[in-house]
Amino acid sequence: MVLLCRVPEDALDRGWPQEAVVKCAMELGPAEAWWSSAQRLPKNHAIALRTQDMKHAEAERMHRKVLAVRQRELGPEHPVMLAAANNLAIALTRRTESKFAQAETMLHEVLAVQQRVLGYEHPDTLGTVNNLAIVLKPQGKSAEAEKVYRDVLAVFQQVFGPEHPNTLTTVNNLAIALGAQGKSAEAKRMLREVLVAQHRVLGPEYPDTLATIERLAACVRLRYAHGI
Repeated sequence: MVLLCRVPEDALDRGWPQEAVVKCAMELGPAEAWWSSAQRLPKNHAIALRTQDMKHAEAERMHRKVLAVRQRELGPEHPVMLAAANNLAIALTRRTESKFAQAETMLHEVLAVQQRVLGYEHPDTLGTVNNLAIVLKPQGKSAEAEKVYRDVLAVFQQVFGPEHPNTLTTVNNLAIALGAQGKSAEAKRMLREVLVAQHRVLGPEYPDTLATIERLAACVRLRYAHGI
């Protein structure tokens, strides 16, 4: 699964190396909340980002070709074909925000078939649900994303247990969706619980643990700024 916002939105203002911001922006694309910071980079870095967008455009074309072949050879409900559609949807989110609606529609269609053919608890289905929530949030649909994450979390807690990395990732993503709606108190509580589990299961220097610390710090700053 993908964790959103591994670096803070104000990375440049806080002294993050420009090269690090460029690398993250090129890998994750404009779906990240801090993409606007990347747009303020010097001209040579901006050129690098535009070059990377061209690569994402080529990746989209390749995914579309693969999907066409899978549909023709395997049919519309084969798991491999559905995985190809899922990959195309994610490729779309690495382009521009205008592609998010298209990606959302595609993921809804894939999810409907997966639920019927594979079942809701199948890993492929849960992966699509997670991707759907990731696509919803940048479109301002945080409330919908929250519901999706809560549904996935209930399944993960039952199937994997409360401290499995997939479960902790989902709680983390849910906290992000809550924070986007101004529910900072609940988001902070969840992040603290995740952080305790990650320290115990993954270790204090694991990337996911550090990402949670960043999110918790941002949540605390937000509450302090609003006097909450």
